[in-house]
Amino acid sequence: MDSKLTEFSRAEMVKAWIKKNGPMLVLGVILGVVIVYFWKSSQEQAIIRGQQAAAQYEQMLMVMNKRRPNMLAGVKPDDKSEKQAEEELIKIGKSILRDHSSAIYANDAAMALAKIYVDKNDYKAAQQYLQDVLGQQKQGSVNYHIASIRLARVLRDQGKYDDALAKLASSD
Repeated sequence: MDSKLTEFSRAEMVKAWIKKNGPMLVLGVILGVVIVYFWKSSQEQAIIRGQQAAAQYEQMLMVMNKRRPNMLAGVKPDDKSEKQAEEELIKIGKSILRDHSSAIYANDAAMALAKIYVDKNDYKAAQQYLQDVLGQQKQGSVNYHIASIRLARVLRDQGKYDDALAKLASSD
């Protein structure tokens, strides 16, 4: 009879424990499910944002490739189609920087925008985009060196020779 009493008292202990801790246990399970759901949702959103940035950057590359034969053929920049392509590149590039600033495509878009502004002789804008790239890259990385060299060229074109030399010296 002792074993039955022991089983009965164990059952009572379990019931008491569930009565005391059951609501917290249920709350913990619900909280865990909610956290997993939101974590997965944020991961999916990050993938979607990355895909959108990739699509915009691909669109930018297609416009650049359409523009390149015109440049090689000697089409003057005042040509209407060239101006439209340039405006479209600027619009797409700024959109990438605004909407996907942390994506890997943002630095490439900024460097492409800097090139466009150099072609337009707007060295201040080009300098700003290149400085933004330098601010986001680790010193010593390939993109950091490329942006440093391009920035030195922009500074040279502005007549800031000492600044250009200093930029090249600091990029080592």
